Amino acid sequence: MNMQAILHDIETLPPEKQEEVADFIAFIKTRLEIQKEKTLVTSAGKHFDSFFGMWADREAMEDSSLWVRKLRSDEWRAQDA
Repeated sequence: MNMQAILHDIETLPPEKQEEVADFIAFIKTRLEIQKEKTLVTSAGKHFDSFFGMWADREAMEDSSLWVRKLRSDEWRAQDA
């Protein structure tokens, strides 16, 4: 269907239905913007994944929670001394 036919079909609709078409177009545009934003966030996440991947071969990172607890414990002991 070409643009002229679409415009003709819209023009032949009653005014309230033309408003529905306009609302639907606005809805689609909003969804496209949301998808675009999600894509940007996902792209940013992929960038950070490669950064965090540099820690993958470190033995201390096998249990990152344990590593953080030990780091905090060492820091707290140093502050108490």
